[in-house]
Amino acid sequence: MRDPSTRCVVPWVLGLVLLTAGSAGGAETAQYSTPQALAQGTLDGTLIDADGRLALAPEVETLWGPEEGIVWRVTHDGRGGVFAALSGPARLLHIAADGETAIWHQPEDEQLFTAVATDPAGHALLGATPSGEVWKYSAANVGERLVETDAAFVWALSVADNGDLWVGTGVPGRVLRVRDGVSSIVHETAQDPVRCLLPLDDGGVLVGTGGQGHIIRISGDGRPYVLYDADSPEIVALARDEDGVIYALAVGGAKLPGRADRAARGAGAKTPQVQQTVTVRAKPDESDDAGSEPKEKKDDKSAPGRDGGPQKLSATPGGTVYRIEPDGAVHTLWETVDEMPFAMARREDGLLVVATGAQGRLHIIDPTTGHASRLLRVSANQASALTLDPAGSIWVGATHDARIERIHAEVRATGRYLSPVVDAGTIARWGQVTVRDEPGTSGTLRTEIRVGNTESADETWSDWVPLQKAGEDGLTARRAQIRLHLAARGGKGPRVSGYSLHYRVHNRRPQVMALDIERPGVIWVAGPTQSSSRLGPVIANDPVARRAMASLSRPAPRSNGAVRKGYEPGARTFRWLARDQDGDRLRATLAVRREGGETWFPIARDLETTYYSWDARGMPDGAYRVRVTVDDQLDHPDGEGRRHQKVSDLFELDNTRPRVADLKIRSDGNGWRVQFSAADPEGAVAAVEMAVDGGQWRSVTPLDGVADSGSEPCEVWVEALRNEEGRSLQLRVTDAAGNLGGNMKRLSKDGASSR
Repeated sequence: MRDPSTRCVVPWVLGLVLLTAGSAGGAETAQYSTPQALAQGTLDGTLIDADGRLALAPEVETLWGPEEGIVWRVTHDGRGGVFAALSGPARLLHIAADGETAIWHQPEDEQLFTAVATDPAGHALLGATPSGEVWKYSAANVGERLVETDAAFVWALSVADNGDLWVGTGVPGRVLRVRDGVSSIVHETAQDPVRCLLPLDDGGVLVGTGGQGHIIRISGDGRPYVLYDADSPEIVALARDEDGVIYALAVGGAKLPGRADRAARGAGAKTPQVQQTVTVRAKPDESDDAGSEPKEKKDDKSAPGRDGGPQKLSATPGGTVYRIEPDGAVHTLWETVDEMPFAMARREDGLLVVATGAQGRLHIIDPTTGHASRLLRVSANQASALTLDPAGSIWVGATHDARIERIHAEVRATGRYLSPVVDAGTIARWGQVTVRDEPGTSGTLRTEIRVGNTESADETWSDWVPLQKAGEDGLTARRAQIRLHLAARGGKGPRVSGYSLHYRVHNRRPQVMALDIERPGVIWVAGPTQSSSRLGPVIANDPVARRAMASLSRPAPRSNGAVRKGYEPGARTFRWLARDQDGDRLRATLAVRREGGETWFPIARDLETTYYSWDARGMPDGAYRVRVTVDDQLDHPDGEGRRHQKVSDLFELDNTRPRVADLKIRSDGNGWRVQFSAADPEGAVAAVEMAVDGGQWRSVTPLDGVADSGSEPCEVWVEALRNEEGRSLQLRVTDAAGNLGGNMKRLSKDGASSR
């Protein structure tokens, strides 16, 4: 019977977008429905499987550790247990199938045990460094020296089905075969250490080297052939399937020079030294993204090996799994740039298992598609070794606080998943949670939710609430988080392909960011235009109009549609910038008030544009302010709508025409001296012009040098022409509002004038 909390009352549609907003004022969705999105949460006894679903992780059992040292290799003993080669201090460790642990050998000198294998009789074969010896142990402290390799490092041991023992060494690099107790050197790689070996059915062996990144096939008669010269310097593990496909695990870093390179460097070149450890360059990931319990971040000074710092197996971050076809074609199957692969094994079902540091993860890789999923995260930061036993369990050697863990084929009984904190951006009411679990799966699934206002969940957050009660309790906060509880039934558990959190933010007030007023006479007109010019028709040609028209070349701010600018004396245009953080539709109301008055008079309502051109010709002259009020009522008809206002600076309305006053004309026979005042009592004179005999308008400079007041005394001289009775004179005054006034006179020789 399914837990009812795994179903949502309302059928929401799941998509692939993390944050999906509904209609403005409606519900929004935070959605996690891809493997990458699910991986943002915290896995506790859970994993993301090869199909990208959240599921219960396998049962993990720590059988040894944490202890001091490095786990170099683990191998199954053929009886359900394993042998492990450790260093710092050197130990040969045996763990039986029932978990019983015993130290089979621990030397007194400073040795490193760097390789281990098992022969058909169940004996432990142990590689020692720097003695370069191989020992065989039949019981605890019952051993005999099997091979002296005359090398410093024994990196790899592997036993073929025919009983041959293959040995890989470093400094110098060699491949040895031990048959019937007799060892022989099959191939030498000089400075290139042999890091891994895989016996072949034809009596040969595959070799992976650790300096030049070579994958070498050595035939049964000892003939070597380089299958692939990898870009990576170190091949640390090899596997092969029934069809002859080879899988090679490579680690990043700088390659050693090849033989031709060494020859070019000269005989005096130094031999590179193999390092036992190097510094970890990748910062360990503190997030818990796998099947183990979350680790405490505080330093446990009582843990073994902490006196001088924990010992580490390290390398340059980055690694690759290559797939080599029987015809020699090579494909990159899987890559990582921030993890350090240390070991690989192939399961009975064909899937590859890769162990990495510095996050201590185990990956499951499909050998056909390369699709990878994280199986789990080991308790230590570095999964340095692994082996598979016939029962399907995975044995992992972890190095940091050294330990041996067994990952069972069966899933654990229970597990949890903690979602990332979902931030609504403001206070929100959290509704139902939709969890999409696979139909027909076993086990139970239970969901809880909690809310709070701090960036990270802390003691100020609410208690965990069962999902079915979330709606009843009316959870309200800026942030929320869910927790899934998975429980197995019959050895199987539920699988979750995604989940969604639905919420509705509290309506936030819109905001008017700016309110501007165009020059007098400038208008905005909505609608498309085929003209290559953004300007309307130019009719007025006075100085004020020309300055206004010059401003029209500046583009209009973005609005609801195409906007054309034009000029119409007496008009005033208001434009504003408003925003709504919730994406609600906004409407605007405009009102004006004469300065000194108390009443606002509406001039436009329900505007969905961000501008308005007002015909102000009928208004009394004076100083005014305009007020814009925006609201989001269209998307909040339930009364939750909010509004915001902004009041403009003062602007002048001047609809009174200026005039020419106190006109005086005097003639001296050579011309006429004309004196007058350009007057605009309700405003300010902006320009004074004159035209003689219908010619072009010419600017007249007031006697005080600037046209900027309500009365500007002016004087002009009009020269008389020979054999003519007189001339005509037009005077024109333009005020700051664009209003025009003027006079026309006929100038006669006796100084008389007439209209």
